[in-house]
Amino acid sequence: MSEEAHLSPINEWVERLQSVLPAYRGYTDHASRREQDALYRQYLSERLGEVLEPLEQLIGEWTRAGQFIEVLPLERVREKVRALLHDLGAPDYGATAFFTERPVNEAMLDLLYQYEVVLQEQVRAVQVQLERLRTEPPEDFLSAAERLEATVLALEAEFKGRCEMIRQWG
Repeated sequence: MSEEAHLSPINEWVERLQSVLPAYRGYTDHASRREQDALYRQYLSERLGEVLEPLEQLIGEWTRAGQFIEVLPLERVREKVRALLHDLGAPDYGATAFFTERPVNEAMLDLLYQYEVVLQEQVRAVQVQLERLRTEPPEDFLSAAERLEATVLALEAEFKGRCEMIRQWG
């Protein structure tokens, strides 16, 4: 995560998340942690799922045009997005104290909210990059597709970091 991400207080993180997901209340109430986690993951999944159809269309267009090299990063993006959608639906947290009545550690909670803001911003970046990819000139298409792939890989790494943090909670 960026240096800027480490400077904001918890309330600011929650407010930023509520600006895109109004029903989000955070994790301070242990009784609703599972519900809030599911709500957040569903939100991310829905936003990320929105890229599959336009991605498929783009892959089809470039494949029909015989531009197979340009399609390779997009095919990898499609597979990563599908895998992320699966993981968002059923994250591997293992046995974790996060969903118990144990008191929350403010520093860890702050880090979790940071992960969630960054993930939501990265999903939006994927959407924007895919939209822009449709208008890229042919000579710039491959590098733009590779940038999209790099963004999806960063999103995947961030989600794995969030899951690991929850797994190690306590």
